[in-house]
Amino acid sequence: MVEADVPLCYECMNEKRGVRSILRAHLPIIVTLSAFLATTAGMSERSLVAAGQSTDAPGALSSAGSASAPPAGHDEDSSTPALLDIETVHLSNGLTVIVAPQPGRPSFSATIHYKVGASREWQGLLGATELVGKLLLDGSPTLGTRSPQREKSLLYRLDRLDAEIRARSSADHAGASPSFSPTPDLARLLATRDRLMTELERISSAGVYSQLYRDRGASGPTVHVSPTEVQVRVTLPANQLSYFFAVEAARISSFSTRNFYLEREALARSRAESFSDPGFQLMQGLVAEAFHVHPFGRYRADPDSIRGVGRAELEYYHRLYFKPSQTIVAIAGGVTAQDVRRLSWRYLGAIPFRGGPAGRLEPVEPPQQGERRLYVGGADHAEVLLAFHLDAAGIGPGDPTLPVLVELLQDPWLGTFSPLWLAQPAERVADRIVATEYPPSPPLGAEYPSLLIVGARAAGSTQATRLEAALRERLAALAVSGPGEDAVDAARKRARSALAESMARASVLSSLLARACATTGRPEALLGLYEAIPGVSASRLLEVAKTLFAPTNTTVAVMAGQERPGGTDGGPAVRPAPRPDGSPPPARAGAGAEAHAPAGEGVQ
Repeated sequence: MVEADVPLCYECMNEKRGVRSILRAHLPIIVTLSAFLATTAGMSERSLVAAGQSTDAPGALSSAGSASAPPAGHDEDSSTPALLDIETVHLSNGLTVIVAPQPGRPSFSATIHYKVGASREWQGLLGATELVGKLLLDGSPTLGTRSPQREKSLLYRLDRLDAEIRARSSADHAGASPSFSPTPDLARLLATRDRLMTELERISSAGVYSQLYRDRGASGPTVHVSPTEVQVRVTLPANQLSYFFAVEAARISSFSTRNFYLEREALARSRAESFSDPGFQLMQGLVAEAFHVHPFGRYRADPDSIRGVGRAELEYYHRLYFKPSQTIVAIAGGVTAQDVRRLSWRYLGAIPFRGGPAGRLEPVEPPQQGERRLYVGGADHAEVLLAFHLDAAGIGPGDPTLPVLVELLQDPWLGTFSPLWLAQPAERVADRIVATEYPPSPPLGAEYPSLLIVGARAAGSTQATRLEAALRERLAALAVSGPGEDAVDAARKRARSALAESMARASVLSSLLARACATTGRPEALLGLYEAIPGVSASRLLEVAKTLFAPTNTTVAVMAGQERPGGTDGGPAVRPAPRPDGSPPPARAGAGAEAHAPAGEGVQ
């Protein structure tokens, strides 16, 4: 294995200093060989996922070999994923590493998964998760700046200015929108802030870790943020494994907010554009209507909320949730389990322990007692979204019914219940049908409440009332007579094939394994789901549909386009709902969310 060389600052980027430099700067704890030998035997576990076997001793890896017989229920005509040997390593600081070797591949893909999303935010920190995501690749306090001391001084001055600006500005005009004329004193403060930010830009740079990876032939890294997770994904040549671990050890150990003010303003402006988009209002309004207690029902942070987040508060949020015990690293591709295990302990195992994982997010959303509706205007086309709480139908983590049901709903040509799509394109009611889970995740379920969202966009001049009637007719057919056996068989094959294709791609596989471990505690649940899909029956789908699509479990969001609320063709009436104007509806504002920093989850 070729040793990595990770630059520490601008000077040593040119000098190409070795790994020892990065360790001295970022990792004060040295893992001794005796500690490594004492803990490896008890902390490493291996799972032969395809065979459904597991061992506790890491030494079993070489003796187990690779299975060649197909798993039970294997379809010869389906796209079956290669049998996966998965090893899970639990480090003493709480960080989990998963490896799925794929021998012969020239590269590997890695996902760094943080078990925290926007649902963990509280009033005063709305938008913090996305801000952290934008800053994760900016470098460290020493990596990415020409003058760490000067940078520290500038950030301190910016913090004081920002606090004064926020105190003097009204919530509606924090950050000065184009139509806002600040007072002379506020204008002076804003001008001083802009000058300091320009000076800060001259001595620092953004995306330093991205550049380090690209210099080694990487694809990525990219950052993905959702209401329940943050993932950093990168693909590297197979001979850069040690380099990856050295870089990630430094990145996980430290967090730079040098570009905080630039990224905060960019995110606020982007969110202002989103809030004027009817499609954004439709989706966010639907979720807000579906969740009355859980923080999922809170509108995404508006521009003023984002501008109200301070740099020190963001650093606290990062320390609280982006720590080793909240982190999973999953690697798939041309690597060996032995190398990953050794490098995990050498680099990631040296990161200090910073407190245990966060507890389950409470409270749980209570059962819905009646249909809920909202209306969104301002668009030039009609669109309808129907949301259903999955837990009402008993669909939990790892239930294979969901992927089959999603495939069944999205295919317009199956069975006899397809009023949305007709033989002639000119007669079609919808030109797009979607079925998806919210929060977005693979069909493994989660500890959080979740929705199945079925939506359609009108074709041509179709009105929203006709579109909704057709969509409801299709769902009613599923709940009354159920799908035909041929339709179910085709949906099972598509669901299984789609999952197999995802697992065959190392970049997707690493993300799926990390998410499976985060939501179920077992990365092998991913292949367990694959094996369970053929067992989903038509009777099971009928049973689920009767409960899932019940009127009392239905939330409807209608974007009526040019049609007036209520329509003129005898369709169901819709009542107007307030547009997201920067503050969430009173019934949703902070309901179920932490109003302050979570008790008992402080940083150690």
